[in-house]
Amino acid sequence: MKGLNLLMKHYVKRIKILLVFSLLFSLLYATYVFSQSSQGLISAKLVKEKFVLDELVNSSTKIAPTDSDIESNQVVEVRYGENKSIYVVPIRSNATEKRGCAVYSFDKNKKLKQKLMLSEIEETESCEIIKAVFACNRQDMSGVAVLYGKRLGADNYWFEGTYLIVSNTGLLVEDKMLSNQLDDVDTVAKAKKKLKCR
Repeated sequence: MKGLNLLMKHYVKRIKILLVFSLLFSLLYATYVFSQSSQGLISAKLVKEKFVLDELVNSSTKIAPTDSDIESNQVVEVRYGENKSIYVVPIRSNATEKRGCAVYSFDKNKKLKQKLMLSEIEETESCEIIKAVFACNRQDMSGVAVLYGKRLGADNYWFEGTYLIVSNTGLLVEDKMLSNQLDDVDTVAKAKKKLKCR
């Protein structure tokens, strides 16, 4: 009987050890799966990185409209893809006091690469993003950005784009590809309605 008890204790101990290892393995696997699924997701946050603010302020005279100032205390960084970011920046017109948003991007050396003029087409040598439409709520820095890229074909060119719904707490996305410019108004209207963006 004593031997049976010892044998039972031995097996119970082994079962406990196996359960602990099984639990640890499950946790590690769950962490791995989560990290893999998180890669490439789009996110947005308010940023105060010095290089961003310095570069925007230093470049504002040559890149921003001459009658506008950058309100650099509220910069939203939108991360997408692999280590890619754009910055949605509020700007204010000195002449009319009207406020709006602009989209900036930086190169690998953290130098300002291009500023997208909102709601109008701007040609670029790189043929990356040439248009951005942004509807902005100045109350809480929420809004929707529609970004377009130009692809050159043999006989024609066409647009493809992704619209991003930005809020000050994160990005509520629909990662939707647009086939032509005619979707602008409809897309922005739907996104504004979903976000309740005034």
